[in-house]
Amino acid sequence: MATSPHPPPLRHNRALHIGNKSNLTLAGAEDGTSVLKLDPHPPRSPSGHHAYCGDTHVLSIHLSQFITLRDFTIDGSDGELPEEPTQCPGPKRINERMFNVYMVNATNITVMYLAAAGKYHRLIRRPS
Repeated sequence: MATSPHPPPLRHNRALHIGNKSNLTLAGAEDGTSVLKLDPHPPRSPSGHHAYCGDTHVLSIHLSQFITLRDFTIDGSDGELPEEPTQCPGPKRINERMFNVYMVNATNITVMYLAAAGKYHRLIRRPS
């Protein structure tokens, strides 16, 4: 059986996922009016469950390098998260952990003039 030289795809239920990219700039309007936030009506999973069950991130960066983020606000409001345990699979409670930017195996990330808004104001999370 042949093995792929690439890692398995990362499941990403985020507003924006940057995966396996280099030399990319994500820039908002210079006046600061650009806002990145979760979709208020995300498509359901194939099983019909809410898309934002478990850890949720507004922006994820995976296997990428030389990425610049500038001139926008990341809105981590929780209004788009599931509210009822029946919206998520299994008997567990809804995971209320949310981070604005989540980076995995990402290097040389530059953050300029980036603001965080909403209940979840911790801007960046890297795995331990």
